[in-house]
Amino acid sequence: MLSIYSTIYDRRITNLSAAIECLLINPVRVPAHAYNTYSFSATYIKDDIELMRPARSDEYCWSVWQQALALEDPDYTSYSMKITSTQVTNGNYCSEALESATFCPVVSTLRVDSFMVDTKESVRGVEYFDIWLNVAAIVGGVQFLAWCAQVIVNDMIGAGGKEDEKED
Repeated sequence: MLSIYSTIYDRRITNLSAAIECLLINPVRVPAHAYNTYSFSATYIKDDIELMRPARSDEYCWSVWQQALALEDPDYTSYSMKITSTQVTNGNYCSEALESATFCPVVSTLRVDSFMVDTKESVRGVEYFDIWLNVAAIVGGVQFLAWCAQVIVNDMIGAGGKEDEKED
């Protein structure tokens, strides 16, 4: 049966074989004599602090990954692709047809899942010191409110006790 390898990738990637070898790009095999519907979506990837890793993490693939992430305006674009195929003819018929120059249908449809582009970006989280500072601020705030409540309650009790005590 005849087949086609299809893929969607960022056109700025210059070394396609290295990107395929390092699994940044995944070609998909589909029947050539079928109605093929390609559904895809795009994601910008930005990793300034090097938290993201490629599927293969050897030194060669790490350098290919870094070259891809160095792309700017827009950032490196990763595509997710789903394929639906419906066979329209007998595969053996089309294989034999090529030898006798008979027509075999090939229909492909591209469908964009969304015109919105997602963005994945690595950012630094909250520093350890800031976490403890936030905890201390919360505890201090609770203590301050408790002190205010104590002052108000003591003042009410104290005021009530002075009215009861009268000098003769």
